Amino acid sequence: MTSENNLFSPFPGTRPYSEIETTNFYGRERETQDVLDILKRYKLVTICGENGSGKSSLIQAGIIPKLRKGFLGQTGKEWVICNFRPGVSPIENLSYALSDSGAMYLKGKSKTTDHQNYKSKIEEKRDLGLIEIFASSEIYEKKNLLIVIDQLEDFFKFPDYFDVDKNSDDDILFDLVYRTSKYKQTSIYFVLALDIDYLGKLNSYDRFTEILNQTQYKLPHIGKGALSEISKNTLHKRNIQLSDEILDDIGEKLNDAPHLLPDIQYFLFSINSHYANPMPKEIIYLDIEKISQLGNYNEIFEKDLEKSYQNLNNSEKKQFELLLRCLCSGNKNRIEIFYIDINYIINLLKISEDELTKIIKNFQHRFGNTLDIFKKVIRGVPAEEQKIFDKTDILSVKYQSILNWKRFIDWKNDEDKKFEIYSENYYKAKKYPAESLLTATSLETASLWLMDKFVHKEWSDKYLFNFNLTSEYIKRSEDTNQKEVRLQEKIKNDIIKSKNTRKRIYISFSIIIVAILGFVGIYRYNAKHREAEVNKRERALAIKEKKITDSLYSSLKEFTLMDSLNNALLLKEKEAKSQLFQDQLMSQKELVGLKQRNDEQNRLIELKKEKIFKDSIEANKLMNVALKESKRAELSQKFIDLKDSLSLLLYNLNNTTLNDYDKGLLKKLTKNSILNYDELKFLGDQLNRDYDDDNLRQVSVNLIAKLNGENEYSQIEKYDLVKQNKKPLKAINISSNGKLATGGDSKILFSSTNSIDKNIQPLEPITNFSSSINSLEFLNDNLIAVGLENSEIWFVEVSSMKKVRVFQIKDWKPGKIIKKSIQNISTLVANFNKTYFKGVSFLEYDRITNKLYATLEKSMIEIDIAKIDSKNKDFIKTIPLESLSEEEFITSMAFSDLSETIYIATNQGNIIAKGLKGEKDLKLSNDFLKLRNKNAIEIEFYSDKVLIGTQEGGIFVYKLEDDKNLTYLGSKRANFSKVNDLLYDDKNIYALTENGSLTIIDDKNFEKSSKNKKIKTPVSISLGDGNFGNAIESFSQNGITYFVTADQVGNLVYWDLDLDNTFEEISRLYSELN
Repeated sequence: MTSENNLFSPFPGTRPYSEIETTNFYGRERETQDVLDILKRYKLVTICGENGSGKSSLIQAGIIPKLRKGFLGQTGKEWVICNFRPGVSPIENLSYALSDSGAMYLKGKSKTTDHQNYKSKIEEKRDLGLIEIFASSEIYEKKNLLIVIDQLEDFFKFPDYFDVDKNSDDDILFDLVYRTSKYKQTSIYFVLALDIDYLGKLNSYDRFTEILNQTQYKLPHIGKGALSEISKNTLHKRNIQLSDEILDDIGEKLNDAPHLLPDIQYFLFSINSHYANPMPKEIIYLDIEKISQLGNYNEIFEKDLEKSYQNLNNSEKKQFELLLRCLCSGNKNRIEIFYIDINYIINLLKISEDELTKIIKNFQHRFGNTLDIFKKVIRGVPAEEQKIFDKTDILSVKYQSILNWKRFIDWKNDEDKKFEIYSENYYKAKKYPAESLLTATSLETASLWLMDKFVHKEWSDKYLFNFNLTSEYIKRSEDTNQKEVRLQEKIKNDIIKSKNTRKRIYISFSIIIVAILGFVGIYRYNAKHREAEVNKRERALAIKEKKITDSLYSSLKEFTLMDSLNNALLLKEKEAKSQLFQDQLMSQKELVGLKQRNDEQNRLIELKKEKIFKDSIEANKLMNVALKESKRAELSQKFIDLKDSLSLLLYNLNNTTLNDYDKGLLKKLTKNSILNYDELKFLGDQLNRDYDDDNLRQVSVNLIAKLNGENEYSQIEKYDLVKQNKKPLKAINISSNGKLATGGDSKILFSSTNSIDKNIQPLEPITNFSSSINSLEFLNDNLIAVGLENSEIWFVEVSSMKKVRVFQIKDWKPGKIIKKSIQNISTLVANFNKTYFKGVSFLEYDRITNKLYATLEKSMIEIDIAKIDSKNKDFIKTIPLESLSEEEFITSMAFSDLSETIYIATNQGNIIAKGLKGEKDLKLSNDFLKLRNKNAIEIEFYSDKVLIGTQEGGIFVYKLEDDKNLTYLGSKRANFSKVNDLLYDDKNIYALTENGSLTIIDDKNFEKSSKNKKIKTPVSISLGDGNFGNAIESFSQNGITYFVTADQVGNLVYWDLDLDNTFEEISRLYSELN
């Protein structure tokens, strides 16, 4: 499905959108902006998604055109784009991509020596190679460079051509991307695209995984809203309208299986070709029934593929079948991965490169990039544009659409069987003569396999087995078996002769027996014949008696009929008299009815007069409504313009320095912001529209920072409660009386000495520890439990600053408990140590039972504080978690005092409800929770409401039921990165995510009954460049609710998130400027 085919179609079919097709690319505006936000912040973004889910289209038709339109980078708004596919020669291909694109030159024309120079520089300098190449280029400090690395999964998909264990090119490339993106002096940006099935493979690249969590972007599926936008801007303009039922159905299909997007694109391409070419004069409405005539979206590709196959002649069919069989492999290491080099196909089909090129290009012309071809060394003309494919080129299946074609499934299954037989007999042949020769069924199977038309030496070349050895082994088994068969045949013949002799004796004996039986049979027959004659005479007598009875019954019936006729005459006379009376009565009724009809007509005339009067009143009302709506539309446009102006205001504010010469500009921006807010709020109230949004929030926060002489809000001294701390803070806790405590990697416990609800004061250092602080829990107003990374738990008395250790595991190291219980743990432990808390991760205190609960990787312990007070040494108990599987560990814990239950989130996205009264564990699966393969990473309880945050940035809300089950209420995406902490205040949910945002989500987003209620759009605030929040709490003072966040750069900052209060403070600071 080439570009030429799509010249008059807005849909590309089974290939990605290209940059020149950006005008037809709809439904991905939010995703494009999300990616650009990450790119601007980190200079690197890794887009992950299922095969065929639209990653390449988003890059080529969404992101790159946005950059070219003047997206602001580190070196202005001019961009140079270098598209690069790793293939099976990553460094070679990168060097060619840089030289062939002329990316390092202002006029885009490179030198012939550039490729070798670039390659040598990268191999010599490794992770610094690209930085040095860029620094010595013509575009340095003049243009931004974007390097697109698409199909990053090439490293892992083609082990026959690139072995990650033996080749170091992948390590060099990932180190190069890491070092270059972190190097602030260069304006080199990277966009990576990776099949999500291979995401786990990146854990082996230690340096790269440091930034992967921050820069990873999981591409959302296309929903109904995006599909409606696509349909509106494409098919609608061609007088084709799809029903809501179709859009709903497609949206659900893509939600469950994003890889079906190429099938959907092919479906839309076919709809456009069938109904809109030429464009109809009248609108054609397509519903499910009408579409089924053409073919459903999940069937039309296979249907057209089968039709195309049937149109081939026998010779072409054979060649096409062999071509697709070449791509199949029975090797279990290549399940769902289909590829082979061109040389193998040529040898198998016994055709020239020219003939094979024609076959593949004919297929691509019709079915796009379903079959993908690329060079081992990617340079010059792209592989698919070559006139003749090279023998070293690699052909692969790119999209899964073809995998559902019944013929391909049959060919694939047949190939699997052939490989299984080949593998089994090859290993037997290797062991012969220690292994016996084949016999019986196994020999028959092997012989049929060897005679199969598809099995021969050329076919076997794609496997590593010895075909000659295997075939000789089978033939020797056949020869030996033939000798055995001949011997068995001779023995069989001798047995047959013996059986014939015995058979003659049996026949003679049988004749005598038959004669005796015949005599007995004749005797019995005569007796039965006599009995039948007697029965015949008795039946004749019975028939005669029946005739006499029937005659008597007939006479009686005639007599009864005569009597009935007399009665009928009398009845008829009576009916005639009755009819005469009825006629007289009807005449009177007709006169009455005539009067009633006249009255009814008069009544209708009066009603019409009344209706005309009411209609005139209604018309006046409609005129008034129209005037109001016109005014409302005018106000709405003004409201939209004001909101749009916020982005420019924020841009100018971000580029305003703290120098004296920018003070005038800061004043102007502050005044404009205050006026904008007042007008936005007024218009929002008038129009009943939400005026709060990301830009407004960020403007307010940045203004307060600038007006206080700082670039970031978190740097304002009066809002930072632990000024002396410079290392990440991981935990916050507030006592019931309002004391605040925090701690983290500085290993220092900070706490307020008085209630923060009464007076906001900086926290004081209370005591030091030998390890990082992971978790805190106030046991009372003066006693804090502290969980450390080294597995220790301490109790600290705030007033006296005394501390006592109540729990530890000797010689403990991160991952120790996991290692004890799992055999194959290298990847799991590496993932745990990079992503999750190490040591005592969470603490929860049950005030009713006076017990403290703590988690440690895969275990949970209970500390009975009453026993400590009574000096009972047996105060620690390990609580078993039977439902925790071997490869699961704890990622979060929350305590429900309503149900006296601990709820635990695991790395596999499950939730375990652990009753504290001896009840059996209740395990709620990922599917039950409707997380849809998302990983639960954070869990919080607020009365009967449960919040779950995911690794992917989603917020899921549930209701706690009496049986401890959770009922799903709804979900919302806070952002596109890991949720670190959640807070709920009965109105909003506050989420800290690892991309540096504090997101505020209106609680009504999760209420099923809020269909007609005003729901606020989620808004986000950035905590500052290179920073993100780890924990959040809230407190109230003088009727104002403040939120306090502990962040990665070591600040403990409190915020007033009420916009009115914020702009009141901005107005106060502005007045001080004057």
